[in-house]
Amino acid sequence: MKRLALVAMLALLGCSSTPRKKTPKSPPQGPTPPPPGVEVIDGDIDASDPLLTGGEFYDEHNFAGQAGDTLEVWTSADFDAYLIVNAPGIEQTEDDDAGDGNNAYLRLVLPEDGEVEVLVTTSLAGQNGTYRLHVRLEPAGGPAPRVPVEELAVRPGQTLHGRLEAGDETYNSGEWVDYYAWEAVAGSALTVTLRSADFDAFLSIHGPDDTAWGNDDGGGGRDASLVIEADQDGHYRIGATSYAAGELGAYSISFGELRDASPEADDRLDLAGELRAGDATLTSGEFFERHLLRVRAGDALRIFTQGSTDTYLMVDLPGQERQWDDDAGVDANAMLQLEATQDGEALVLVTTSQPGQVGAYRLIIEGASGALADEVYNGSLAGGDGELSSGEFRDTYALELAEGEEVELTLVSHEFNPYLIVKPPAGKQLENDDMNDGWRTSRISFQAQEAGSHEVLVTSAAPSEVGRYVLNVRRSSGGTQIVPEVQEVRGELRGGADGDARLQDGEYCDFYSFEGRAGQVIELRMDSSDLDAYLVLSPPEGDTLENDDRVEGDSGATINCVLTSDGTVRVWATSYAIETGAYRLSLRGASSVLHPDASQAIQPTRTYWALICGISDYRGVEPDLLSCREDAERLAERLIQDGIIARERVMLLVDADVTADRLRSAFTELSSKVGSEDVFLFFYSGHGAQGDPIAPDEADECDEFLVTVDGWLSDDELGRLYDEIQAKISILVLDACFSGGFSKDVITKPRRFGLFSSEEDLSSQIAEEFNAGGYLAHFFRRGLRGEADFNGDKSITVGELCEFLHRSYNQLEIETETSEGAIGYQHLVVDRGGVKIFEELLRLP
Repeated sequence: MKRLALVAMLALLGCSSTPRKKTPKSPPQGPTPPPPGVEVIDGDIDASDPLLTGGEFYDEHNFAGQAGDTLEVWTSADFDAYLIVNAPGIEQTEDDDAGDGNNAYLRLVLPEDGEVEVLVTTSLAGQNGTYRLHVRLEPAGGPAPRVPVEELAVRPGQTLHGRLEAGDETYNSGEWVDYYAWEAVAGSALTVTLRSADFDAFLSIHGPDDTAWGNDDGGGGRDASLVIEADQDGHYRIGATSYAAGELGAYSISFGELRDASPEADDRLDLAGELRAGDATLTSGEFFERHLLRVRAGDALRIFTQGSTDTYLMVDLPGQERQWDDDAGVDANAMLQLEATQDGEALVLVTTSQPGQVGAYRLIIEGASGALADEVYNGSLAGGDGELSSGEFRDTYALELAEGEEVELTLVSHEFNPYLIVKPPAGKQLENDDMNDGWRTSRISFQAQEAGSHEVLVTSAAPSEVGRYVLNVRRSSGGTQIVPEVQEVRGELRGGADGDARLQDGEYCDFYSFEGRAGQVIELRMDSSDLDAYLVLSPPEGDTLENDDRVEGDSGATINCVLTSDGTVRVWATSYAIETGAYRLSLRGASSVLHPDASQAIQPTRTYWALICGISDYRGVEPDLLSCREDAERLAERLIQDGIIARERVMLLVDADVTADRLRSAFTELSSKVGSEDVFLFFYSGHGAQGDPIAPDEADECDEFLVTVDGWLSDDELGRLYDEIQAKISILVLDACFSGGFSKDVITKPRRFGLFSSEEDLSSQIAEEFNAGGYLAHFFRRGLRGEADFNGDKSITVGELCEFLHRSYNQLEIETETSEGAIGYQHLVVDRGGVKIFEELLRLP
């Protein structure tokens, strides 16, 4: 049986925080006391402090309290803080994250007179850092009357000056704040800008329906700026504060002129776009799209985005340095207010705040005298491109035009002197070098004299120039898009919870398509230095074509074919094995655009189910165990919170609910729900036993048992219960004495995978130092939280999990004993039952 711990320990779970710049500051949990009633204590958690039994450093603070007093304590810290309060007449009270972000908050009424002990510690062992503890001890009889928070009413167009100072209102996280009020009319909008030379400004605004905005650096430098768009009448509370706790100093706050939030003026441009895998990428990995905008000197521009993804704006105006913004718009949207100082082409780049983000967006521009391009193509001249006879690199596009159709082509580059050439089906070639001196823009406007394909050459004014460019097409009527002679898409095969779709054997895959015509000679290539490329091409008619190696031993793939009919050609970009990484996909010979095609994506059919059991209270039948119930509860909550298993697919049984009959009925119930492509997990933390009578079918002549609150469940019966589950993978995790003996009786069929806390003749110890009922339970949960993801691809394989568990066990020397009292050492037992090491167990969020 498991050894019982002699001391109680705190169950501390970690929690991650949302970056402040993305989140409006929230008012404190519970009443926020006026500063005169608050004692503020600055402290530091470090290695010189005493330790809790779980390994966390702590500081102790003591206060004298009386019966009926209300005690309110909260923290602001640069670590994940944890609060513990011990007071006469009540059980120990604890909190992890009830405060703002990772901060802790507790409020309680003291039942007796006496000394109150407040411990400030951390959620995980070994953490350290500075903190600020706020303590409010309100005498019996209720809180003193509160002085209402002063909110200074503001008028659009005014600038006010203030100062953050000790004695102001504070957030739970410790920042001082001054409040302002705007009484808004639905449909109006207000720009608010907070500037300070003394501290890093932060704006936090809450609307009448709990709508919230927050901004850190949208005003440039350390200044903050926000646009509030009121969707209803009401009171908007504007908080002028600092990014970090405790900052003080002078500031100015400006309120822009009131205006209509959604003007219908002629100078409003609205464009729908989408960032997706396959778009061009910045050097830092973010996908982006460029748009060209014609502007005139004096144009007062407001450029902003709307959408579900966290967008980022960059704008190049003629003759000006680049301007950028992340979150000055509403929520995670970007916004810039600019003025054009000269005529020309403005380059507007829409990207995201983090690499790999995708999603639809709207780009809205107010105040422009020109129009956005109808079609925008991003490319680059580079060594290896085709060359003109005079030595300039060139990219070639095919432009299909109807007779009489008018078109304007504009070529812009900041990195070389652009030169534009158009070759009609017949007639004179058109050329242009510098349409706009100083901005190095080339432009050709013409009317097609006959229908057909016009060849467009993007090149440079001098030989060997290279760099990025934007080609913009404006038409007088509709028409098909222009298509490069060689189309190139850069993509990435990604694992993890938000990764790519997977093929039947587990390979990640991106899907593309284009419209083909009969007789076209197609060359499709895929190259990568990260993975062994594999291509699949499915034509409108005929056999599907596949290729692994362009030549033997090469990691690239190539497919050459002649299309025999018109229609949609589908392309799969994948890998030979289960691999992730960047790749380049190129297509030659097509007359339509190669684009991502989400409609082909294979929807995952694998679903996760779990039966999770833990027993600490054996109701006198067996000695109680420490933290085994918590093992089960923590694992279940972690799997649910991380989005790995839906709450309705987790069956959690603890203490009195874990009877032998309940386990049998749970397996029967789940057997009707778990599908053949699903993953099933049975986890148990509690007593295990070896028992009589002698079992001649066992090598050691002993059966092993799970000890429930009302009886024993044998290894043979558990094997029969597993026969009812027809899952793709069935996982068995037993943290119990003698659990290794279950391996030979349960892991008897393919696709079963077992983890056992000790060998069949040895007991399993309680993991006192980790606040856990068992070592396997503790390490298993840590592995699933991400520590087993050795390659960082957000996917945990069977091999990664096993390796993590082996390494974790090997760091310890766990002395244990047999049922006869012989001394031994506890070791992990793994039986993969034919489940391959590269098999994915789960994807991390």
